[in-house]
This record gives sequence, structure tokens and C-alpha cells, in this order.
Amino acid sequence: MILFSHLVKMAESKKIILASVLKPVDEPRMFHKLGLSLRETNKYRLYILGFPAKKPSIFPEITFKTLFSGKRVSLSRLLAGPRLIWNIWKLKPALVIVTTYELLPALCVAKWMRPFKAVYDVQEDYALNILHNQTLPRLFQRPIHDLIKFVERLGDHCVDWYLLAEYCYLKGRQMGPNHTILENKYQGSVQATGPVKLNRSAGIHFILSGTLTEVYGVETAMRWFQVLALSEPQHRLTVIGHCPLDAYHKRLREVQANCPQIQLTTSSNPIPAEAIRQATEDAQVWLMPYQPIPSIVDKMPTKLYEALAHGIPVLITPNNPWGLLLERYHAGLPVDFRRMDLLPECMHRLSNTLFYTTHPGAEVTWESEKARFLEVIEHLLTSVQKH
Repeated sequence: MILFSHLVKMAESKKIILASVLKPVDEPRMFHKLGLSLRETNKYRLYILGFPAKKPSIFPEITFKTLFSGKRVSLSRLLAGPRLIWNIWKLKPALVIVTTYELLPALCVAKWMRPFKAVYDVQEDYALNILHNQTLPRLFQRPIHDLIKFVERLGDHCVDWYLLAEYCYLKGRQMGPNHTILENKYQGSVQATGPVKLNRSAGIHFILSGTLTEVYGVETAMRWFQVLALSEPQHRLTVIGHCPLDAYHKRLREVQANCPQIQLTTSSNPIPAEAIRQATEDAQVWLMPYQPIPSIVDKMPTKLYEALAHGIPVLITPNNPWGLLLERYHAGLPVDFRRMDLLPECMHRLSNTLFYTTHPGAEVTWESEKARFLEVIEHLLTSVQKH
């Protein structure tokens, strides 16, 4: 009887689709933040579409569906849009959230075919990334930048609400009041327990994780650590993440081959968040060697919030917004990873500083953002009922 009533309730729940292309269906923001926040309300039946996960959903209210499963550069990627349209037509959702610009044309076509509320979760400034993140030959950068801008303007005609992962995504956008800033803060509870003092002589476990590309300074930080390990071999470095470019992966392997203290774990496909968490749970210092280029300098890295929540000291490229956040909790130091001559001074400060003398609170976690997200969804679906 309980099972029957549960199935009836699921059938009556409003359906919501969350869709991405390259990111796994269990990706941290789309699943753990947006998806699980919606599930907790017990009001919705969720369908999460994206790159396939290694494990099926454990929640009866959430269904994982594959939208794209090929290589990053693949003709089959063009089928992601039609698959989204088909799923919208078949499932008849009340609301659809897309997390990438390339699904906006399909979103507009589907909305022309049947009514639903459309939300664009802006996780990146994709056009700016094309110009500065060095993932494409220079010849193609400007045309693709302009194409992305055109697609996003097209989306303005069908998107009912915008969710922005960064305040800086408002720059250069002609945007009305239909937007909400939902920062990409840490999904989980604060685990920082008290002041942290590092034991240099016993060896420090450094971690570097996330997307492994040149603009994120991964190779630079690995070479910085390589120099450190020559004089202080007791330290170790774990590098783990998604490395989309084969040529750059080869360069990282060459650096690692000359430094046994570096453990490098990479994949051409996104690595599940749980695998990264398990690989880094005993890390003591987080390296964040981002290049201060226009597509990065105004953003607040999610990993910075994660480090704060776990009470892990951070070494990060000098940049005023990042430095101010670290200073608030005495959580880290600015480091120019290109300056090997400053390495002894950096290690002296690292081993003689008492970190986290001020404890982070819920303000560094998704809990501080969740209520506003749920208010937006409730507002949109209430307006559907009125019409």
C-alpha cells in the first residue's frame, strides 16, 4: 500500500528536465546542487540528461538519461539537441533547465511545439572562454565566439529565467530582472574544525584537481612542485581531473615521469566527483595556479569554496577577489607559481602560518544559495498554473 501511494505521488508530481551535453548526469552542480535540492521538496519528478554516469540513479524520483556519449569532437554531438526535443515531447515536463548554450536552439524549438517554463543555468561565459582558454586554433576563435553570442541572443526569446553561477556573467549582457545569482559554492557541510598548522618535515600532501588545461596553470604548478621535490623529497602531489586535450595530457605525463612524488590521474572524459573526492580526501594543501586571464580573473573558483569548507590551506595565484576571501578565514597564501626563486619564502610562510583561525560557516556552502533557487522554481511553476 505504501509503495502504491508512493507511485501515485510520483505520477502526480510535476516533471522537470535538467539537461547538459558534455557533463555527466551526476555532475556536481546539475545533480548534487540543483537536482537534489529539487528532490528534497518532494514535489517533482526529475529527469537528468547528459553524459552517462557509471552508476544509475539511487533515487526513485530521479531518472538518468543519456543525451550524448561520444568524444568531445564528434558529429554525434549534433544529435544532442534533437534528443532533448524528443525527451521534452515524450515526457511533457512543466519546466526544463539547460546548462549549456548549445542546447538553447533545441529548447526554443521544443517550446514552440509545446508549453513549459525554460531556464538557462549559465555555468560559464562560453564566448569569453573561446577567446582566452586556448582550446581552439586562433583562426576559429572569433567566428565561434560570435556564433555563441548569436545562439545566446536567440535563447533570449524562449528562456523564462536565467540562473548565473557568477556575478561577472552579468557583464556585457542586456539582462532584465528575470535572473538570479546562484554561486557555485560547496555542496556539503562545513568540516573545518579548527586552526591548521602544517608539518613540513613530515611531508605535505598537495592536491591539484579539476579540469586540466593550460589556462588553469596545471603544468606550471607541477613544475613548481618538481623543483620543490628536488630539495624536499618528503612532499607529494596528487593531480586528478579531466584533461580534454591529448597534446596537453602528453606534456603533463612528461613532467610526472621526471618526478616520482607526483601521482597523475587523468581522463579524456569528465571524472566523477566521487572519484576525485576519494583521491583527495587526505590532501593538506590545495594548489590553484589559475592564469589571471579575462575568462578567469573575475570568477570565484568552486574549489576555493570546497577547500574552505574542508579547512584545507590554499596556495593560489595572486588576485584581489580570491585573496580577500582567503584573508577572511586566514585560509591560504598568494603564490606566483612561475617564480621558482620565491619558492623557499613560500614554503617558509606555508609551514609557519596558523591557518583557519576564523572558521568558515554555511556561507561557503550551497545551503546559502538553495532557498533562492527553490523560490525561482516555485515562482515559475506557479505562473504556469495561473495560465
